[in-house]
Amino acid sequence: PVRNSEPYFFVDPIFNGASYARRYEVLCERLVLERKYTSACLALGTKDSPTAVSFPAATLNFRQFAASAEAHARSFINGR
Repeated sequence: PVRNSEPYFFVDPIFNGASYARRYEVLCERLVLERKYTSACLALGTKDSPTAVSFPAATLNFRQFAASAEAHARSFINGR
């Protein structure tokens, strides 16, 4: 968990005691929910060798991100 310091700006309560990974998860989910991004992917890797990769949120996995990017590219190519 990471401590919040609020000297100038209000910090959303969801970030209180949240890890950096959780904060990035919330950021990505909100960017998609607020339609700033059409899709997002959050992959976390370890320092181990070989690196172990995990996707902490089912809605932010690479498969969905790649499918969304492909659909977006196809609609652009088809002129829609």
